[in-house]
Amino acid sequence: MAGQIAEERGVLEEKGRIIESADGFACVQMQKKSACSSCSAAKGCGVSVLEQTIGTKVTNISASNEIGAEVGEDVIVAVDEGFLLKGSLLVYGLPLVVMMVAALLGDLAGRYVLHYEGDSVAVLFGFCGLLGAVIWLRRSLQNVASSRHYQPVIVRRCSQHHML
Repeated sequence: MAGQIAEERGVLEEKGRIIESADGFACVQMQKKSACSSCSAAKGCGVSVLEQTIGTKVTNISASNEIGAEVGEDVIVAVDEGFLLKGSLLVYGLPLVVMMVAALLGDLAGRYVLHYEGDSVAVLFGFCGLLGAVIWLRRSLQNVASSRHYQPVIVRRCSQHHML
């Protein structure tokens, strides 16, 4: 089932359709979903109204195509749950922590080194810390993104009654 967590393997699975295939990889078109369908307030919520106004969106991902699925086929794509969680914490948590530590250092430097009582030094240090962390992450994650170990993988074809 799409969106189902395959607990026994520790992977997240999602359904998509192959739109390109070459050299053991496939470009898979995935339907973006929200949690509105499982929420009890789905019809009265602002997010649900916005989603209905904007419409459904699709995104394309590159996935390892070891099963040899072809263009036009509906497939199940799996992503390692642990890697996804660690990646999310790294991408969202690290810049936040670096920004807060840099802001604290800026506040201390402003008070005790520059003898300045305002918050502008802390804000400047915090912004520089955030920017530095984002730049560092972009550079260091380029190698991870190209590694086959961290790529989503097409695990199986969908049967006819589970088509998009």
